[in-house]
Amino acid sequence: MNNSWNKVIYKFWSPVYDKIFNSHLFLDARKSLFEELDFHDHAKVLFVGVGTGPIWS
Repeated sequence: MNNSWNKVIYKFWSPVYDKIFNSHLFLDARKSLFEELDFHDHAKVLFVGVGTGPIWS
């Protein structure tokens, strides 16, 4: 983002986006994708190129 307007928009909307799409139905759907995979204890998943790149453990 080399455009100052894009930076303002992203700074304003990213918390709103995260609040909506990283909770409830959307969060449950994303987590269910990984329920059957075997991760190490305390592993985290980063969705690269999807939204704001949420991390959850």
